[in-house]
Amino acid sequence: MDTVDKAKLTAKLRAPKSSIGILAGTACFVLLVSIAALFEHLFSLLKSTPLGLLGFLAVSVCTGILIQHRFTCRIDQAIVSPTSRKWLHAVRRLSLYARESNILLAIMIVIAVAYPITMFSAARSIQTIVGDCKQDLDSQIQLYDDQRPPLSFSGPLCKCLSGVFLNKNGIVRLALFRTELLDTTAYQGVTEADERACLNLVLGGREQFLSMTRRMNAAQSGSP
Repeated sequence: MDTVDKAKLTAKLRAPKSSIGILAGTACFVLLVSIAALFEHLFSLLKSTPLGLLGFLAVSVCTGILIQHRFTCRIDQAIVSPTSRKWLHAVRRLSLYARESNILLAIMIVIAVAYPITMFSAARSIQTIVGDCKQDLDSQIQLYDDQRPPLSFSGPLCKCLSGVFLNKNGIVRLALFRTELLDTTAYQGVTEADERACLNLVLGGREQFLSMTRRMNAAQSGSP
């Protein structure tokens, strides 16, 4: 066995295990779902029955396996083909593609893990803000029992204020709320104008509900 054969055998044993197939399958699945989203009836059918999504998943898996198989065969062909003179250059180029695909896959995994964690932390922060706000408002309302409205508005009002706080600071900053990574002074607070707008929105909807309830009760009492 000469030097070239030894080099080819070493290159074959160290052939890159690429993640191109996983990336291709993921891209195929996203593409199929995006195309289905353009058609309202098809997208509604996919949401109602899981068979369509399973079909898309099967097609994506087959696509990923096929592309991965073609990539592996191309590496083997570049190494063992007797007619290939620049086999070392081809193997290096394919190895570069494999390394870049692995980096891209690592980035995709980080995003896939960080996104749900961020959304969960932001949702928990929203629940904490709404709970503290509701508790504070309820304690203030209890000081005026005679003037307390028949329907409590602390919950909808606090949800409105938390939505304003979310729009001003964003999901990522909200996920870091009350943590050591971000100080509370870095957040944009809710202004009096925001509080007034939420109060008008909540009380306006409450008054419409009360007036509708009174009309329904009056209609029922007036009917024989």
